[in-house]
Amino acid sequence: MRNSYIWSAIGRLEQRGDPVDTVTVSNELQAMNLLVEVGGPAYLTQLIRNTPTSAHAEIYGMMVKRMAKRRELLKAFK
Repeated sequence: MRNSYIWSAIGRLEQRGDPVDTVTVSNELQAMNLLVEVGGPAYLTQLIRNTPTSAHAEIYGMMVKRMAKRRELLKAFK
């Protein structure tokens, strides 16, 4: 349920045209009396830390390319 509350807070921010970041989502959840229920700012920080971003797209692309080459090699040896 807690992720659905977070998405709800994000949706409310988006509807108002407010920026979506850790601070605004935390504040919105607080206004909804749900911040503690979702795990507080610590849980939001954990989500952000574990979410891939486009800033690392080049690295992710290289990882995919490397795995594709490995699959080709495995296929060739079978």
